[in-house]
Amino acid sequence: MTTRSKSGISKRKAYSTYVQSIDLSQIEASSFMTAYTVLEWQSAMREEIEALHAQGTWDLVPLPAHKNLITYKDDGKPYSHPAQYRSIVGALQYLTFTRPDIAFSVNQACQFKHNPMESHVVAVKRILRYLKGTIDFGIHFQPGLLNLQVYSDADLARDPNDR
Repeated sequence: MTTRSKSGISKRKAYSTYVQSIDLSQIEASSFMTAYTVLEWQSAMREEIEALHAQGTWDLVPLPAHKNLITYKDDGKPYSHPAQYRSIVGALQYLTFTRPDIAFSVNQACQFKHNPMESHVVAVKRILRYLKGTIDFGIHFQPGLLNLQVYSDADLARDPNDR
């Protein structure tokens, strides 16, 4: 890439200077992943979701009517597309590396990958709605001393399928 200086002499312009001059916020994203990497697109997506919520078009995730969505392995009729269920749950399982808040729910859904029922699909859709509603949530770590406190209530006998 060449450019002309004021004295009329052509000289090379550094490629890095050219790349830095491109405004990425003006480029339209071709996929969700490219849009998610640009901060301007993240805020635009957030504003659109907030506008839809404010207009009452849809609610992000209503509070659960009951605590346990996935209950038993033989709960309801079998799901007609078990391969699709396994694919979605597998993707959610991979996502738990970066979103540990869904680890318990995804683990519950994974227990029924071999024979999913309609009620299990409803629970997986709920996880997806939760992810859509919390797309910009996260923990922000800053330099300095990190004091992290974690509390857990482990109920290992809660599994109704092994009673």
